[in-house]
Amino acid sequence: MLSGRKRGQAFETMMLVISVIVALAILGVLINVIYSVVVTPGGSLDKLMQDQLKTQVSNTYGCSAPSKGTIKRGTTIFAKGVTGTILELKDGDKFTFDVDSSATTGVAGVTTSGSTVALTKLTTTGMTSGEAQVVFVVCANTQPAIKIVKICVAGRETAAKISGCTPT
Repeated sequence: MLSGRKRGQAFETMMLVISVIVALAILGVLINVIYSVVVTPGGSLDKLMQDQLKTQVSNTYGCSAPSKGTIKRGTTIFAKGVTGTILELKDGDKFTFDVDSSATTGVAGVTTSGSTVALTKLTTTGMTSGEAQVVFVVCANTQPAIKIVKICVAGRETAAKISGCTPT
């Protein structure tokens, strides 16, 4: 006959194992939450642009409200990274970055290049500061045969320069 003491030890051991498993599961969830809050507080600039593009594609025409973001030196944002799976652009379509990179703004040294949608990119290797606060507007016209996406970017000091941004 088994004594109550041996059953008690087995029960306690099993409860300890279950407690460890639950604690590890909770720790995993907490680490993911902390990582997402601390490491990526506002999301990367291309993801913020992508969120604005989603709205404009569903509207088929128009421009987003000005949004704020941070751009860091050494960043490259490709047109394909912004459009993702939201909008398929073909060779005849247009995607442009319009950057106010005058010397008086924090985005001096930001350049754009690319002759086709696949090659269009915004690069920040020429920036003098480590990062800059920017304001951007995403404009899109997906109604015609030739789709048009235009993203206007300016430093916070010259945000008024993006008010004339249109999807043309």
